[in-house]
Order: sequence, then C-alpha cells, then structure tokens
Amino acid sequence: MFKKLIIGFLFSVLMLNYCFAQSNDKEGSVKIIQSPQIDSLVQQHIEYNFNKTKLPGYRVQIYFGNQRSKANDAKEDFMKKYPDEEVYLLYQQPNYKVRVGDFKTRLEAYRYYRKIYGDFSTTFIVKDEIKKR
Repeated sequence: MFKKLIIGFLFSVLMLNYCFAQSNDKEGSVKIIQSPQIDSLVQQHIEYNFNKTKLPGYRVQIYFGNQRSKANDAKEDFMKKYPDEEVYLLYQQPNYKVRVGDFKTRLEAYRYYRKIYGDFSTTFIVKDEIKKR
C-alpha cells in the first residue's frame, strides 16, 4: 500500500513537469476581428464630443426672483466686483436667475461660492450646462 502511494506521488510530480497550461518562453499574439462599422462609430463619437460646446457642470447662482431690474442690478454688481468670471442672466418664466462661473466639479464651484458668499447672501450652487474650456 505504501509503495503504491509513493509510486502515485512520483508519477504525479513527473506529470506536472509536462502539463503546463501556458508556456513562459513564447510570446503570444491576439488577433481582433471586428466590423469596420465599429471604427466608424468610434470616430463619430470622437467628433461629436469634440464639437460639443456645453458640458454638464456647476454654477453659482447669486440671484433668483421675478424682477428683471433686480436681476440686472445683481449682474452689474457682480461684474464690477469680479470682472474675471462669466455671468449669465437666465429667464425661466416667471423668474430671473443670475448664475456665475463654469465649474466642472462641485468642489470647484464650492471654492468660488466661499469666495463670493459675503458679497451675495442668496448664493447657492446649482447643476447647469457649462461652456467647454
């Protein structure tokens, strides 16, 4: 019985030397077969994204109300204090909104929000479509 166990063990060890699933001494290659339409679709997707002028992002809203004159005043006041940032006046019936900035992340918008919060008390961050930089 012990002899059969030893012979079986030795046979197993010898067989392991010959039974590798992959060899490390050869380099392999992969051949990809795909329809030419896939390349065309990928190229269309690249061109579409390149030509897009707006992206999803964030802006800081500094005014919200139904009086156009107050919205224009808020816009002018902001432009005097912060001439380096873009200002957008929106009308969504029945309200006017003044939004500033083009921020890709909420963190960028929050940093700017903290910068201007003292000057504009009704300030908050909103999701919006922003200009592509």
